[in-house]
Amino acid sequence: MIFTDRTPQAFTDSLAFEGQVEAAAAEQGYSTSDIFVTGHSLGGWEAEYVAQQTGLGGIGFESPGINTTVPGNGAESGFINIETYGDPVAYLSTDLPALQPFMPAYVPGGGSKPHYGSIVLIGDPNALTPLINASSLWGTSLIGDVIFVVDFLGNFFEHHLPGMQAYNLDVSPDPGVVPWLGATTGPVESGYGALTIPQIKQAASQAGTLITP
Repeated sequence: MIFTDRTPQAFTDSLAFEGQVEAAAAEQGYSTSDIFVTGHSLGGWEAEYVAQQTGLGGIGFESPGINTTVPGNGAESGFINIETYGDPVAYLSTDLPALQPFMPAYVPGGGSKPHYGSIVLIGDPNALTPLINASSLWGTSLIGDVIFVVDFLGNFFEHHLPGMQAYNLDVSPDPGVVPWLGATTGPVESGYGALTIPQIKQAASQAGTLITP
């Protein structure tokens, strides 16, 4: 999906699954307002796509941008993307600056591969600097490409894994999430784990870490 304009089968499968959930919920007297989509990494990517296609609210963690867009691109939706400074996966998009020229040009709030919904940035802003510096070497030489790939992978293992987000969001990981998956560095957004999506957006807006389409 990063290197093409296609929508992968995993996304359409996720959308079909949401349809099954919606039908089962309706049989039990629930409406779509009771359905919430979420996921981390690939799961967050799929949740982002399903939210875009259905209008459902939810929250995705560390997901890239997607190849499809809708009017407004989710600016007023109930879906948000939690992205960690320095995580290269989050910056596989055109609405966050960092991985150009590896990615298509940065376009504030859009471009060819934007996120759907608002973006809430967490962690240490300084963690993005090595990624920006390395991406500037992409395409300059074989050595430059190797440096970029090494830095990409280093940032991935430091900032992408769920232990990092749990730490930055001031939440205790679910027992199914190994706490040491990811670094525990940078600022802690105290109390974020107890907030609703609108409250997170408000808090991030006040902190200057909210990006809207």
